[in-house]
Amino acid sequence: MMATNLNLFHQLTKKSKKDLQRDKEEIEEYFIPKYTKLLDKEVEKKSHLKKQADKMQEKIRSYTQNIIRMVKSIGNKTMQDLRVKEQNGLWNINETSEELKKKISRLKQIEKTLSDHINDTPGIEFFTPMDSNLLEEFETFPETYNYTLHDFQAGPLPSIVAANFGTMPGLSICQVSQAYTCTYSLNV
Repeated sequence: MMATNLNLFHQLTKKSKKDLQRDKEEIEEYFIPKYTKLLDKEVEKKSHLKKQADKMQEKIRSYTQNIIRMVKSIGNKTMQDLRVKEQNGLWNINETSEELKKKISRLKQIEKTLSDHINDTPGIEFFTPMDSNLLEEFETFPETYNYTLHDFQAGPLPSIVAANFGTMPGLSICQVSQAYTCTYSLNV
């Protein structure tokens, strides 16, 4: 009986060695090449994904620079408009100031003439005719205005830019079956 068991054990071992040899060959000839090929594809995917990200990053950077240039241009135009309004206000203030200076000079002239008449200054005849409505032109004061620049109020540009900047890039993860078809997709 022992010989039968030993014979059976020997046959099992032999069969098992054949199975092991077959498994070894299958590993060497099928599985390792298949996994190596899959690994190579993963390396390619990694490279491709990095290139995609680099290309998108440059596109985003370029777009951002265009927005920055546009915003700077708008800011410069707004500051120029501000300075034009300031100059208009200063011009009006100068015009009013000149008109007031002329009136003050004329009043000082009239005051001196009146002082000379009152003090009987030599060379001024007492009976020099004086306009009876001498001060009438000064009774109505010129209108003056206050000039105020309205404060700059920042618009909602940052939130508008953020909301309308563009579609943010996503990552699509797709399970690939043996036939290399997408069985499900997940956007991250």
